Amino acid sequence: MVINGKQLADDIVQKLKRTQALQRIAGKTVAVLVVDETEEIAAFVRQKQRVGDALGLQVVVRAYAKTISLSDIVSEIQMLNVNPSVAGIIVQLPLPEHLDVRQVFNAIVISKDSDALSDAAFEQFHSGVSLIPSYQKTTGEEPSTTTSCIRGLVAPPVAAAISHIMEYINMDIKDKFATVLGAGRLVGMPVLSLFARMGIPACSFQDWSETVPEFLRRADIIVSGIGRPGVITGDMIKQGAVVFDVGYGFTNGKVCGDVDFVSVQPKASVMTPVPGGIGPLTVAMLFRNIVELNK
Repeated sequence: MVINGKQLADDIVQKLKRTQALQRIAGKTVAVLVVDETEEIAAFVRQKQRVGDALGLQVVVRAYAKTISLSDIVSEIQMLNVNPSVAGIIVQLPLPEHLDVRQVFNAIVISKDSDALSDAAFEQFHSGVSLIPSYQKTTGEEPSTTTSCIRGLVAPPVAAAISHIMEYINMDIKDKFATVLGAGRLVGMPVLSLFARMGIPACSFQDWSETVPEFLRRADIIVSGIGRPGVITGDMIKQGAVVFDVGYGFTNGKVCGDVDFVSVQPKASVMTPVPGGIGPLTVAMLFRNIVELNK
């Protein structure tokens, strides 16, 4: 099965349109902070602008030079924190090396932390403390095999997208093992936290190494977000693996992910393509967070 992330994302956007919470913040601003814009960053921002327009929110890009200081970008965030017309704040990653990502995210007040990546928001996600009213799942599934453990939470969007797909395919997670490539704040850390709360044992790698294929072949679930186009090939995965491709890059002018789709798709039971997989769904989850935080 190849996941149609765009369709899943459109379904979420349509549901958000019917919420009273969205109606109350209609016309408000979502601030996107971009430092040293690249072609890749511009593509991500355009996705956010399209979804924002569909929801009646003004996505305003605030662009800064690569040389901006940490104190200056923190000051910019602090002004947005107290601006009542701003419904959410997004810091577009990656940031230049001289800007400490953790300090930048921690400058965002939790009620406007759209990515849920500040220490305070991430701790609430990791511990399962809900920022929004929780609701019960009524399918009667046992907690050991359900994938709905982040319902009622404002979750980092990539983790929320993966959880949503796992629930969409009604995945049985009992006795499953995962390998996660990428250990950053955007993908690796939230996904490892998600799997820990689901009870899925996982190993992680910050980047590619010669030992990675050995662990990929053992994995029932693979999540890759290291930005190495086509590095994962069909001979590296087991039959029936579920593969989440969160990588993003360009090869010969075309967008591609970490997974070689042609060789992996015949062996994977479920996989997400690039483009059109995790990306659109992640953006939808980002705006879901904004709506929920403004309830």
